[in-house]
Amino acid sequence: MKDINIISISWEKEKNKKKIQSYLDKNQIADSFTFLGYDTNPYKYVARCDWFICPSFEEGFSTAATEALVVGTPVVTTLCSGMKEMLGENNEYGIIVENSSEGVYEGLKEVVSKPELLESYTKQAEIRGEKFSMQDTWMQWKICLRRYQMKKILLMTGTIKPFADVSYKDPKTRYMEYQKNIKRYIKESNFDIIIFTENSGVDFKIDEIESEAEKLDKIFEYIPLKRSDFENENMSSGDAIIVKQALEKKQIFE
Repeated sequence: MKDINIISISWEKEKNKKKIQSYLDKNQIADSFTFLGYDTNPYKYVARCDWFICPSFEEGFSTAATEALVVGTPVVTTLCSGMKEMLGENNEYGIIVENSSEGVYEGLKEVVSKPELLESYTKQAEIRGEKFSMQDTWMQWKICLRRYQMKKILLMTGTIKPFADVSYKDPKTRYMEYQKNIKRYIKESNFDIIIFTENSGVDFKIDEIESEAEKLDKIFEYIPLKRSDFENENMSSGDAIIVKQALEKKQIFE
């Protein structure tokens, strides 16, 4: 036990503290245990620990265990509400043990006897902790809020390669202009979703556009249509027909 140091960062009733201290003294392990008491900023301690132990009998969703992951400290916890959602069904991101004193003991014994677990679970804790970062959490809230709010949607229709020789611009020029205009709407407009549907079957590259939309927390949707989708292949279809065909092909408003 000389190489093991356990730190308790919590509020303890005096009688419980005395009982624990008596047990530590009796078993000559008091030097390995430190009571820090309540601290409004426990992260400075948790971040320097090898493991965070959560021996709760019950939880709603453990804020303390979540905070340990955020600072990159792997977690050993009893099985209670929210832990499998946090650490995985098969202990992918931390170690979940039986909800009992024996379970906590077995979990501690495992991590002490298998030091190689520390490196692997530290990496997993860092990965999982990113999911609870301020940026990611805010992004999830925005997604939830926007899901229940009215979205501002722009539907753009286009024909890059005309069905008849009626355009004063060649297809390459029209292609570049559509790309430019879509990017402009993504950057400068207040639309949440920009949908572009093109009705001449041209191979329209969208990777760069999707990337720009994602950076601005917007959605870009491309719905390609082919000439064969229309009854009369010799004529260009009006916007109303393009919209009808596009919405029949994909449920963008789910």
